[in-house]
Amino acid sequence: EIENLKIYDKIKLIESEDISDEVLNIIVNDEDCYICTKIATSGCDKDMNILINNKDYNIYATFAKNSVNKDLYILLNNEESNVYVTVSIQRRDKYLDILVNDEDYDVRVAVAKYGRGKDLDILVNDESCSVRAAVAEHGRDKDLNILVNDENWFVRKIVAKHGRDKDLDILIDDENSFIRGAVAKYGRDKDLDVLVNDNSYYVRAAVAERGRDKDLDILVNDKDWFVRKIVTEHGRDKDLDVLVNDENRDVRAAVAKFGRRKDLNILVNDEDDIVRKAAIEKITKK
Repeated sequence: EIENLKIYDKIKLIESEDISDEVLNIIVNDEDCYICTKIATSGCDKDMNILINNKDYNIYATFAKNSVNKDLYILLNNEESNVYVTVSIQRRDKYLDILVNDEDYDVRVAVAKYGRGKDLDILVNDESCSVRAAVAEHGRDKDLNILVNDENWFVRKIVAKHGRDKDLDILIDDENSFIRGAVAKYGRDKDLDVLVNDNSYYVRAAVAERGRDKDLDILVNDKDWFVRKIVTEHGRDKDLDVLVNDENRDVRAAVAKFGRRKDLNILVNDEDDIVRKAAIEKITKK
C-alpha cells in the first residue's frame, strides 16, 4: 500500500516526525531517486547503510553531505566526480589531503576553491586550466607571479582582474584581445591612454565602458558601431548630437532611449522601423 502512494504523499511521510521505522524501512528502498535523496538528508544511520549502496549519483551526493567520517571514506572510492566534489565540500582537511591529487579536474577545482595554502601551492601548476583559474581567483601574490604568464588566456584574464601594477604592465601587451579588454576594465589611467587606440573593437569598447571624457571624445567617432553605441549609453549631450545621425540603426535607437525632444523629433521619422519604434515609445511615455 505504501509503495502505491504518490511521490508527494511519500515525501509528507518522510518529513513527518512520527514516521514509524516500519514505514521508513519500506520507503528507503523506493525506486524513485528523489525519494531516496530526501531520506539521505535525514542522516539516519540505518538508512545510510542502505543508501550507500545506491548507484544514483544524486543520492550519493546528498549522502555525502550528511554522512559521518566512516561513510565519507567509502564515498572517496566512488566513480562519480559529483560525489568527490560533494565530499570535498565537507571541507574536512583529511579528505582534502586526498582529493587535492584526484584524477578528476572538477574535484581539484573544488579543492582549490577552498584556498588552503598547501593545496594552492600544488594546484598552481595543475595541468588543468580550470584548476589554475580557481587558484588565480584567490589572488595570492606568489600564485599571480606564476600565472601572469599562463598559457591559457582565461587564467591570465583572472590575473588581470586583481589589478596588480606589475601584472598590468605585462598584460597590456597581451596578444589576446580579451586580456587587453580586462586590463581596460580593471586597469589604470595610463592603461586607458594606450588602449583607447587598440586595434580591437572589444578593447576599445571596454575603454568606452569606463566613461572617461577624453576617451569618449575619441571613441564617439569610432569606426565600429558597437563602440559608438557604448559611447551613447553615457548620455553626454555632445555625443548624442553627433550620434543621432549615426549610420547604424542600433546607435540611433540607443540615442532615442535617452528621450531628448530634439532627437525624438528626428528619429520618429527615421527610415528604420526599429529606430522609429524606439522614438515613438519614448514619446508615448512622456
